[in-house]
Amino acid sequence: VKVRPSAILTSNTATVCSGAPFNYVPVSYTTGTSFAWSRTGNTGIIPTSRSGAGNIVDTLTQSTSGKVTITYNMDLTVFGCVNKQNVILTLDPAPTPITIGTHPSASLCNNATAVNFGAASPAADGFTYMWSAEGATVTSTGSSTQFALVNFNTPGTATVTLTTKITATTCTSTSTYTVTVGTNIAATPEVIFFDGQFICKQTDV
Repeated sequence: VKVRPSAILTSNTATVCSGAPFNYVPVSYTTGTSFAWSRTGNTGIIPTSRSGAGNIVDTLTQSTSGKVTITYNMDLTVFGCVNKQNVILTLDPAPTPITIGTHPSASLCNNATAVNFGAASPAADGFTYMWSAEGATVTSTGSSTQFALVNFNTPGTATVTLTTKITATTCTSTSTYTVTVGTNIAATPEVIFFDGQFICKQTDV
């Protein structure tokens, strides 16, 4: 007696962001079931088609706006019988990376503090900005998060990252700016406020 494979136990629907890896583990009620999968081309999706056996491991990038529905055709095989089912993936668009338009020179002295970074444009409705850094420290951001102040206190390579997130889907994109931090120590002049003006007490900087 041949037994047809049972339905996949795990959900047959999923959602990922454009450019993010999609990993789906199919499971059948029937022990010994093997799985094969394929998807055909969708307009504006890269790569246009994929296929494989076992788990679905795929990374899709869309060049269009809005959500896209992707259908994976699954073949469940056991005891020579094949049961065909679909896995439906919703692909959410990722935001367009925003250029870091305000930044210092690509080379800075060690101990450079309160260095100004800024997005080329403010966050549009439905989007948010987040600043982070490796090899440096983000000390503060403006109320709109378009701008950030960064301290560079470690010689070597530092990377400042601007992440743009779509609030409704949490899909993100990133832009980076790399700075080489030297071993020379940056001056730290004292600034005072006197008679309605900011005055630098050190005159040789």
